Amino acid sequence: MYEVDLNYWAILVAGVAAYFIGMIWYMTLSKPWMKAAGFEGKTKEQMKEMSSPWSYVGSFLVGLVMAYILAHVLAFMSVETLADGLVAAFWMWLGFVATTSLKSLFWEKRSFNLWAINNGDHLLGLLAMAAILTLWT
Repeated sequence: MYEVDLNYWAILVAGVAAYFIGMIWYMTLSKPWMKAAGFEGKTKEQMKEMSSPWSYVGSFLVGLVMAYILAHVLAFMSVETLADGLVAAFWMWLGFVATTSLKSLFWEKRSFNLWAINNGDHLLGLLAMAAILTLWT
């Protein structure tokens, strides 16, 4: 069995970084995201009522899982440079995240703008995680 020596502090920091990138991303794009998601016209209070603390906890946990798996993949690929880490993260995003969510877009009849906003967050998060995981070895 292939064993990987993981840096759990780097994984934690990468997960936290992805969470905060997402927070900034959606705060910056809140109006176009609300329109694309069909929430246009809702007040901040209504939006707060729709969300739950579990939404934030779940998002953070998803980032940690992604960072953990990404750390494994980068180790399996023997990635050592920042450029290689970023390229690997981009291809994983394109091959798995972007395509899977695009397939859902076709069936759920959601807007392309919503897909682009959501996947921009995923791409930036993966790139940041790859940078942290690659540089912090």
